[in-house]
Amino acid sequence: MRKNHILVVDDNKAAREITRIMFNFSEYDVTLADNGEAGLEIFKNNLDTFDLVFTDFEMPMMNGLEMADRIKQLDDRMPIIMATANTQIKESETQKYGINSLYFKPYDYVELTQQVKQLIFSAFISREY
Repeated sequence: MRKNHILVVDDNKAAREITRIMFNFSEYDVTLADNGEAGLEIFKNNLDTFDLVFTDFEMPMMNGLEMADRIKQLDDRMPIIMATANTQIKESETQKYGINSLYFKPYDYVELTQQVKQLIFSAFISREY
């Protein structure tokens, strides 16, 4: 049985690495991208690889909302979690771009990994049935 695979997109190297370690610890395979354009390109070139996308909001070249919107055009069932330190952002606004869940930094590891597991399972069920 293959491990679930998460695409992590964040322009902050330390945040990317901490998130990678956290997801690896929870036994997920992880691919990293340092901005929205790179994340979108990786996703496009590996359409059947990822089970979830975890992205930062504010990034150079392409922000997380724009990347999420484009990913949803390629795969409308792909679960996407957005993380941000900007507490002015409303979850209802992000849902318009296909974001399934919004987390504010710093996020709670246990809560986040439970949400990841739930979203991956729900996506699997929706694809199979």
